[in-house]
Amino acid sequence: MTDSQARLQPLQTQLQQELHLTQQFFNVLNEESQVLETGQPDDLNRTTSLKEKIAEDLHAATQLRGSLLEALNLPNNLQGLRAAAAQQPELSALVEELGALSDRAQRLNEQNGNIINALLTNTQRMMAALQTLTGNNTVYDASGKKKAATVAADVPRLKPLKAG
Repeated sequence: MTDSQARLQPLQTQLQQELHLTQQFFNVLNEESQVLETGQPDDLNRTTSLKEKIAEDLHAATQLRGSLLEALNLPNNLQGLRAAAAQQPELSALVEELGALSDRAQRLNEQNGNIINALLTNTQRMMAALQTLTGNNTVYDASGKKKAATVAADVPRLKPLKAG
């Protein structure tokens, strides 16, 4: 092992760890995508928890990678990674694979987020319509306090039915 390889070995090990975590994150995103297709809310809670845990681990891994790059007098960015990869060809493949997988994970995460937002908006509209129909305009916020329900402008308002 050359001196250059020895200096870059901790970075290579860290990139392998990041790649492993990114693959785990991508796998959970795929699972989340399937959950969204089947509509199983309990499974969505589980995948969200897993995703958050892996995201925390990924954040810590990128912080460590940044420290390793700075210890090599390289900038903590893609240019720094590419400069390190130019010194050791084994890093080049890791950097490219990590970048490609990160891009795929980001696209899938955005896609899942868009689906979740659409489902949430649809659910809120249905709840508002049901509350209007039943005359129950009291809802509870995240802290458990009562608040008046607001009805979206595109939800039809019906007059209450009178018996008689």
